[in-house]
Amino acid sequence: MKRRSAGLSAVVGTAIGLMIFFTVVIPMWIYMQNIQTLFMDEVSRRMRLEIEKVNERLELQVALQPPELHPFQRSRLFLYVVNKSPVEVDVPVIYIESNKIGLQRIDRVLKIAPGERIERPVLDYVLEPDEVVVVRLPTLRGNSFATGEIGPTKLPYMMIVQVNNASFGQWVNLRVEVVNIGDVNKVVGCVAMATDEFATGCRGHAEIWKFVSSPDDLSVFAGFAVSPGRYQIRVLQCRSYGSGCVDALTEPAVVNVVGNVVVEVRSGIGSSVSRPLPLRVKPLVPLYTYVAGPANDTSIVTLPFILYLGNNTEPLFNVKVSAEIVREDNLTSSITQSQVTVYRISPGETYFGSFELKVVDESDNRSYGGYLVYRLTITEAVGQVSRTTYDTNDFQMGEAEGTLVYCRWWIKQNTTITSCRTP
Repeated sequence: MKRRSAGLSAVVGTAIGLMIFFTVVIPMWIYMQNIQTLFMDEVSRRMRLEIEKVNERLELQVALQPPELHPFQRSRLFLYVVNKSPVEVDVPVIYIESNKIGLQRIDRVLKIAPGERIERPVLDYVLEPDEVVVVRLPTLRGNSFATGEIGPTKLPYMMIVQVNNASFGQWVNLRVEVVNIGDVNKVVGCVAMATDEFATGCRGHAEIWKFVSSPDDLSVFAGFAVSPGRYQIRVLQCRSYGSGCVDALTEPAVVNVVGNVVVEVRSGIGSSVSRPLPLRVKPLVPLYTYVAGPANDTSIVTLPFILYLGNNTEPLFNVKVSAEIVREDNLTSSITQSQVTVYRISPGETYFGSFELKVVDESDNRSYGGYLVYRLTITEAVGQVSRTTYDTNDFQMGEAEGTLVYCRWWIKQNTTITSCRTP
């Protein structure tokens, strides 16, 4: 009986132990496993959030709209946002930090997919002419992206415009203006010649006049302060300031500005030189008297001349001046070198040259003298700018005549006698 009671107690004890194991230990173990799983899930979620936060990247720029679009002549902000990250970015609000009114909140929700680009105006905010702002975009993951400073008198970028092949001696009007396609929400850009010159802020256009004063440099440079935007460049070539203008470009050059930029355009008109060219030749002494001695059978006479090129034209190369005898009386003459070449003459410059004549007096006893008429002619010249070969008809005074009066003197009965013959 005692043995049977002991076996029953063992069975009951075993059953109680199994019951405790399955009702306490196993649930506790399952609970601990669930806690561990929840912990690891939270760690994984936080790690994934941190990875997404680290990879989150927005490329952010802010531009200005021209004040001409606003009824009170004020600029609005225009936002460029590009999602460069592989995850979607949520922006719950836009903050604007102003040097005039402090921090301003604009309730605007942006959901930006990976690779998406957003371009839209911030219509809820208008800038004062001397205001400078910074736009900041916070994200739900805890990042914050900000632009640089911008304002109507503090534009972030420079646009350098170079016009090649401009015409010497003419005015060039270089104009940069914001492209207006008709949709106010897509017009973006603001330009000024220099931010410190525009106390009222940038505008939708800016222009500058340049005079092409050097034939050795036919390029025109101009610098403009700009905000990000879309601009078109126009070039006019004018005979005088503000008048006689024609388009130097077949169509305006369009430029998208997202940073500092250099734009090079070429004038389609080319170099033009008005005619007749202000080139003149004339004898230094139109009526020149030369007195020869009685013993000289042949005299060498120098005939000086002046070559002058006026202003507002191009320099000339290889200017050829020739001399010839038109008529002579009682003389026999010949020109030692019938042509003089001036290798270069600039606008406003004067060149002094000369020809040599061999003169023989054929009068009786070589005592009566004579005269001759000679002609100076500019036969040819080459323009440095236009590369045009000009002839006599292209010059303002391509021909000129002079007279040489040739005299003789001798002594007769202790008296000096001079004999001349004039036209």
